[in-house]
Amino acid sequence: MTDDEQLRDYIKQNAPKKAKSKPKEPKAAMPEKVRPINTPLSYYKRLIIYDFIGFSVVIVLISLVAFFLLNANSDWTNDTALLLTISFGIALYAIVTVVLVKRWQAYFEWINNKYYELKGWNEFFATRSTDFWSSRLYTPISVNFHLANDSPEVHREAIKVYIKKFGQKWGKWYEEIDWEPGVGKPKDMVTNTTSFHLDISKVEIPRLIAILTRKFNPLAKLLGSHLNRVEISYEDKESVYKLKKESRDVFDRQKS
Repeated sequence: MTDDEQLRDYIKQNAPKKAKSKPKEPKAAMPEKVRPINTPLSYYKRLIIYDFIGFSVVIVLISLVAFFLLNANSDWTNDTALLLTISFGIALYAIVTVVLVKRWQAYFEWINNKYYELKGWNEFFATRSTDFWSSRLYTPISVNFHLANDSPEVHREAIKVYIKKFGQKWGKWYEEIDWEPGVGKPKDMVTNTTSFHLDISKVEIPRLIAILTRKFNPLAKLLGSHLNRVEISYEDKESVYKLKKESRDVFDRQKS
């Protein structure tokens, strides 16, 4: 055996074996985008923005109608009609802005405990599932008004009247809605002397906010220190109640 043959034999016997290639690990799946959790403040900011956009569309349509009417039924020139229309639109925008700023102020004062201690609202938002905000799920909620033990009878009567008034205004909110058979329906507002209870979805939250802020803050000022706190309690369960169709009356009420 020649030297070259011996070298080839040496290489063959001593060459390191190729390491077995490890199977490629599958790439980690990209985490699904998680919808940001609503907070009481971020939710209401969006609500105000949507209201402003909605009012803006209405103002533009009203202004266009006003412009055509002024042009068609007067001796004014196009420039005069346009100037009057712009002035009218600006006036409407000013009114809408004032209204929305007052609503924002009332809500901001409410969540910052200006007139009384508010409990449970932050926790209610923190415990809602993403499905609650993306679809129409219903959850039971209660609002309890706690007066001081030494509160005069007139204070207790005022709370009682307030709760009864808005219980009647809420009415049988869900009765006129045509629900899918076999799935039940959410519970309308039930009131007693110091609290009310109902099922709500994301659709009803703006109505509830209006009742507890703009409608209640004037009374809270009169109750003063005799109003200890307003406590919002809730359940974790979120139920699906499917709508088959809605009557025109219910649709109009939800828009108002």
